Amino acid sequence: MAATDAGSVTAEELERSQGGVRVDADDPSALVAAAEALSQDRSRAIELGTNGQRFRRETLSEGAAIAHYDEFITSLATSRGQ
Repeated sequence: MAATDAGSVTAEELERSQGGVRVDADDPSALVAAAEALSQDRSRAIELGTNGQRFRRETLSEGAAIAHYDEFITSLATSRGQ
């Protein structure tokens, strides 16, 4: 759950990961309401947690960073050879 502006980096990460709920940063009552709603929906909470863990593993982990860097370097080397 994040209280952040729409269009922010955090909001984009939440959207990409499907691992959380976003509310406007200037609306504390929306944050409380979202937390209460999530506490009553165990399956949704599990889904968000699973999605967040998958996103961390596939996108934010050291292994994922190294793989992306390797792809980047390979693409540079390949484009230089043309």
